[in-house]
Amino acid sequence: MPPSVGVRRRTVRGAVVAEVAVVGATAMVEAMVVGAVAVAGAVAVVGVAFG
Repeated sequence: MPPSVGVRRRTVRGAVVAEVAVVGATAMVEAMVVGAVAVAGAVAVVGVAFG
């Protein structure tokens, strides 16, 4: 197989890994934001209920 094919394949694999990492990081940040909003909402509900 020509060297260019190997380089291209490696580049594609690297791009896929980078994309997966970005998607994973985005999902993690999104989950943290959702969690923070949920906690804030729960705190507000508890504050109103027992305030």
